Amino acid sequence: PSFDKLKILNLSKLVSFRMCLFLFKYFNNDLPDCFSNMFVRNSEIHAYHTRQSNWFNVPRIRTDLSKHAFKYNAIRLYNASLCFCYYTFNYPRFKKQVSRTGANDHPF
Repeated sequence: PSFDKLKILNLSKLVSFRMCLFLFKYFNNDLPDCFSNMFVRNSEIHAYHTRQSNWFNVPRIRTDLSKHAFKYNAIRLYNASLCFCYYTFNYPRFKKQVSRTGANDHPF
């Protein structure tokens, strides 16, 4: 309650906010080359055209500890919030949009 009054993100919302910013930079190729193959789209795995073709493939995890990994949570956040247009905004506008609405209601 006090976070909302002061317009401050709590820790889980802050992590989601930073993930969204990372994903924006990833889609706009603003990250170093070591991140270029971090995510795999479903369309790269099989040739079937499905509704989730543009989604990222969620890696199969075997332990509860893996559920806290950045890659797993970033993919889940992206797949759950496809309403964001990661391609059309410039960075300051996207950051403002996500801070208002985006990272506040993540699925995990």
